[in-house]
Amino acid sequence: MQRAINIKPIAIPPKLEITMDNIQIELKDNQAVITIDLSKDFGPSKSGKTIVVATTRGNVPIPGAETIRLGLNCYKYPEENK
Repeated sequence: MQRAINIKPIAIPPKLEITMDNIQIELKDNQAVITIDLSKDFGPSKSGKTIVVATTRGNVPIPGAETIRLGLNCYKYPEENK
């Protein structure tokens, strides 16, 4: 006698749009090339200790190599008042 196997379908999430601030990632010859415009900033970090220059906003898949994730924060310290 064979048993029936109950298989539940899994939900496949829709393709998410990756939102990054001031970071471009390009795949060239199996190398990830990251470009950041150092002249920009996005204001103070959540803690207020630094100024955010660029961020991936957490770990994101690298375009063209989606099995590899990248998490990047680029920041600077505020200038001291003179």
